[in-house]
Amino acid sequence: MRTGTTFPSEDEWWAEEDRRARRIERIRAAVRYAAVLAAAALLLFAVLWFFVRHWGKGHYDAWQSAAEAVRRRGGG
Repeated sequence: MRTGTTFPSEDEWWAEEDRRARRIERIRAAVRYAAVLAAAALLLFAVLWFFVRHWGKGHYDAWQSAAEAVRRRGGG
């Protein structure tokens, strides 16, 4: 005699488990992709920043630039 509740068959249960596992794998892959992309962007930014700061034309200095601007205007 069956009651009003039905339990999924073993095949249905395993199919649901497989769907959950695939979903978790897709989420992990997306997170891994985003992390690698962010790390690559950060590395590129750091490398470019390093080269600009250390090998840029004249080693840009904000104070020196301001002093030269004042001199050009004849202020001292």
